[in-house]
Amino acid sequence: TPHGHYIIPLKSRNKLIGILFLYTRTDPTWYRFSQEVLLSIGGLIAGAIERQLSEEELERYRKNLESIVEERTAELTAMREQLRKLNQWMEEVREEEKKRISREVHDQLGQSLTALSLDLSWLGKRIEEGEAPIRGKIQEMRESVKQTIGLTQKIAAELRPPFLDLMGLSRTMA
Repeated sequence: TPHGHYIIPLKSRNKLIGILFLYTRTDPTWYRFSQEVLLSIGGLIAGAIERQLSEEELERYRKNLESIVEERTAELTAMREQLRKLNQWMEEVREEEKKRISREVHDQLGQSLTALSLDLSWLGKRIEEGEAPIRGKIQEMRESVKQTIGLTQKIAAELRPPFLDLMGLSRTMA
């Protein structure tokens, strides 16, 4: 059968989106007004296509952003956990170092001061009765050593209180 056709541009805001081919009878009754109506329909179709394309592009962007946010959130969560573990490890290292220094101060310095005190006692017993100034000086030195032993014990206890070892460090930090 013979037919006619129209080529209708699909335009949205002066942007050509596509072309619509319309086949008709050779002499349609609406021929007189067809051009304006068909151009208007073409504009409506072009607008709908453009909206659909825009919505699809927005959806792609949204999914991409969601993916980026999920990745960053996972990275931040992992970093936070790493920082927590690093902080815990550093605290353990600090406590071990304090413990070592405390033992060293208590054991080494304490032993040396105790030996010095014993030597001063021994020396005091060996001095003649007539050597009062020397006996007085030895007694002053013994008192000074006794105070230094007390100070050493205090420093060792402040560096690492003994109850931390008795109860366990993790319980005291919880």
